[in-house]
Amino acid sequence: MASDRVNSGSKGFDFGSDDILCSYDDFANQDSSNGPNSDHAIAANKEFHKTRMARSSVFPTSSYSPPEDSLSQDINATLESTMKKYSDNMMRFLEGISSRLSQLELYCYNLDKTIGEMRSDLTRDNDEADVKLRSMDKHLQEDWLLELFHPVFDVRLHPFHHEL
Repeated sequence: MASDRVNSGSKGFDFGSDDILCSYDDFANQDSSNGPNSDHAIAANKEFHKTRMARSSVFPTSSYSPPEDSLSQDINATLESTMKKYSDNMMRFLEGISSRLSQLELYCYNLDKTIGEMRSDLTRDNDEADVKLRSMDKHLQEDWLLELFHPVFDVRLHPFHHEL
């Protein structure tokens, strides 16, 4: 495509490349000096103009901002501020949840500690009650045995008592 426009004796540009292009006026003056290739120069001039317009739409200058760009910038700014607002709200909400979870964790820890203390108190009280019950059982068995065998013990304890 570019090779069709380039004469062997003249300078030409490959409009598809990223080469730095001369200004529109310089290119028009250069092509009009070609003489017999004026039709070719006109076609190349039109293509050059199309390429320049395409490049200017891809890389707009800072002095000119089309309405679409301004609208796009406004939308982006609004979108960013809205997202910041909602992300800030979300962070505050998450901090609140984190605080509540910390409180719940502390409450569960204290509850677990209290349950452990109650369990140990209950176990200790049961152990004390078991010791008292065993002691009472032992005393009852001793008393029962004494009552049951009282006459026998009396005779054995006082063997001389019958001789008198």
